[in-house]
Amino acid sequence: MVDDDVVLLGEVDGRYHGLDPVGARIWQLLDGQRTVGRICEQLACEFEVTPLACLGEVEAFLIDLASHGLIEIT
Repeated sequence: MVDDDVVLLGEVDGRYHGLDPVGARIWQLLDGQRTVGRICEQLACEFEVTPLACLGEVEAFLIDLASHGLIEIT
């Protein structure tokens, strides 16, 4: 953590990846137990967004993380 951001080091590409506060919160919620829907429900409680509006954004974010080898989507 750096202030409200998270900095990750990608094992695959060896690059640093910065996450803004919302990305950092999603990162915290990624525990392997929550579905994307549950993550969006939690984000809707914390931010001014509906779970449905959140869904596409979170899915795109997770696909981006996976493309850099930072997470594995199962």
